[in-house]
Amino acid sequence: MRLLTFEELQRQKGIPYCRDHLRRKVKAGEFPKPVDLGARRIAWIEEEIDAHLERVVANRDQREATAPPVAVADIAQKPVLASSRKNAAGLARTLGRPQGGAPPRQQRSRSRRG
Repeated sequence: MRLLTFEELQRQKGIPYCRDHLRRKVKAGEFPKPVDLGARRIAWIEEEIDAHLERVVANRDQREATAPPVAVADIAQKPVLASSRKNAAGLARTLGRPQGGAPPRQQRSRSRRG
């Protein structure tokens, strides 16, 4: 049995998550639990990590095999969603649609009274 530290998980197994995200995935049951090695030190059992990665790949392959084929015409029919206000504004300009929200602010004149 070989134990992998957090750094080895990233370097050798290609696990891209930060420590906090790994902790959340372990808590949710989506990643193998680590083994406590001592004060402030944990590691994962390599065989459990390998089995987890194999399950992830098998689930992906199963989803791809059961997914219905998508026609090119169907893709063109689907609406494009913007993920932020900035993207929404750019998308509205691209599609030639008016953008909602407040009108642009007018600049004040800089003349001094006196």
